Amino acid sequence: MCFLPLVLIFLAALGGVFFPEGLARYWFVPFLTSAIFLGLPHGAADWGVLKPAIYKRGWRKACPVLLSYGCLLVAAGVITLTFLAIGLLLFLGVSAWHFGCADARDFATKFDHSVDDRRSLSVHSLLRGGLIVVSPFAFRIEDMFAACQRWCELLGSSWLSLETLPFLGTVARFLLFYILFAIVGLVLMQAARGLWRSAICLALETALLLALFGLLHPLFALGTYFLCWHSVRHLSHLREIEEASFGIGWLYRLSGPFLIPSLAVIAFFSFLTDNLYSPGNLTIILIIFFAVVTPAHQWLVDKELHSH
Repeated sequence: MCFLPLVLIFLAALGGVFFPEGLARYWFVPFLTSAIFLGLPHGAADWGVLKPAIYKRGWRKACPVLLSYGCLLVAAGVITLTFLAIGLLLFLGVSAWHFGCADARDFATKFDHSVDDRRSLSVHSLLRGGLIVVSPFAFRIEDMFAACQRWCELLGSSWLSLETLPFLGTVARFLLFYILFAIVGLVLMQAARGLWRSAICLALETALLLALFGLLHPLFALGTYFLCWHSVRHLSHLREIEEASFGIGWLYRLSGPFLIPSLAVIAFFSFLTDNLYSPGNLTIILIIFFAVVTPAHQWLVDKELHSH
């Protein structure tokens, strides 16, 4: 499961070489696919994480977990829908940590590095998450600016002035440069310690992600990473919860009561805003939904899965 995402990302980047205009035209496909297949179901599997926590602790002792999860959902929803710029920045930050933390832990487990070394794990998490979130802005600031603008328009507000575009592009490229500089240092440190396999794999993963974001439309690239990398690697953790199940249906059973209501909320908001049949706007609405649920999802994953 660890190396399958590398193959999928390589194929996607290769598609960016041979079919750049075609893939750019259908930039919404990976995110919309993720709404049904792997992406949203792996997030909705929070139900499958909460259920054993309740059974193990009992309802009374599980109440703090349920209340914390619910409060994070409500708080993220209020911030995202009310303070749009802050909500967007918060989503980018939480997403960077969520993606980076998952990748760093899987990487450490694969190469028998200690996941108890909080400092090195946090550094790797920040660098990987920063690479994933900053790269789309560094390579295609115009497309990302337009996506952020559409986000705000769908929620009835306005985005930053167009005059800030050059400045944002410069900041993104500056951040990406120093993230890559730090990753190179991390690769050299691992090589110096004789950890050649992990050093080579870290360099390879970084190069593949750069190719993905450098060759493809940024939202196509982000959706592809979310669907073909992040969601795929999470399956191994979720699979441990449903040990007795077989076939792809286990993920949907694990999602339980969370998946269908999530899709219904996305469809209802799209219908209210007359965007149900607009793939591009529907994709932005899906991402807004992710902004609401990701903080609670990350908190639950860290508390119930990563802490054991």
